[in-house]
Amino acid sequence: MAEKFLRATLKGLKYFRTNREGSAKIMAKYMSLPYEDASIPFYVSDGMISEDFQDKVLDFELKAIGTDKRIPRDAVFDFSIMKSLAGK
Repeated sequence: MAEKFLRATLKGLKYFRTNREGSAKIMAKYMSLPYEDASIPFYVSDGMISEDFQDKVLDFELKAIGTDKRIPRDAVFDFSIMKSLAGK
């Protein structure tokens, strides 16, 4: 079940990358946004986010819960399934 969901996610990301206008219309519809606001400055093309962005997410979340404890990226993020699906 998870593999089907991730495969559909990759298909959607590929569509987004190749069809920005169509993607913006879909996003506007389902996110209740005006069409002109429905572009995303940051998106992933392969279902994985960069290590730099992972660090920013971790920093934000740790700050939100009020701790300065460091957590290794791989304790939170696991893209092994996405990597295996990308090769198919």
